Amino acid sequence: MNEHTPGPWVIGDRNRAGDFYIKPVHGNAGKNYVAIVVSQGDLTLTEIPGDADANAHLIAAAPDLMAALKGVMVSFAGDDLKLASARAAIAKAEGR
Repeated sequence: MNEHTPGPWVIGDRNRAGDFYIKPVHGNAGKNYVAIVVSQGDLTLTEIPGDADANAHLIAAAPDLMAALKGVMVSFAGDDLKLASARAAIAKAEGR
């Protein structure tokens, strides 16, 4: 699996259907976005469905969450269950 696009990521523009574009803050070799969160149903430009908005924020936070989890693993020393859970979450995020 390739490395993920470096963070931080932010929620960028929405299209007319209400879909959110998740973009890297810093340029990424011509890549304009890292993900699109697709909303459901017909929307006007003033409507934001709650789940699409929440999903977009979670996805945009993914690089920060990964860095934070890797950083706090040191404090889990001696707690095998927490370490196993953290390792599993990191492996899932990295596609392992």
